[in-house]
Amino acid sequence: MTQTNTLHLTAIAFDALQPAIIDEVSDKEMYVGYCSPDCASFSEPKWLIKRILTDSDGQKIFYSNGSRKMNVKWTDRKTGAIAYAPTTAWASPETPVTE
Repeated sequence: MTQTNTLHLTAIAFDALQPAIIDEVSDKEMYVGYCSPDCASFSEPKWLIKRILTDSDGQKIFYSNGSRKMNVKWTDRKTGAIAYAPTTAWASPETPVTE
């Protein structure tokens, strides 16, 4: 992982980086997309997507393929091509995680 990508991911972990796009599906579901600095389109596999679900217990955040890699396409966020899972990789974002 390059220094730039590590800093980029750390900024996302601390909600210090604005997402590139937000898709509010409903009051209970939204997708938040972050792309790598060299990403040129929604169909490039250079995205990290957070899926946020809200229910009576509060918000639950799931990450594309349960990792912090920017390796999925934004266009695949709702097609079933991406598995969403919680991740513990954000617990210590200052320590780069190679997954």
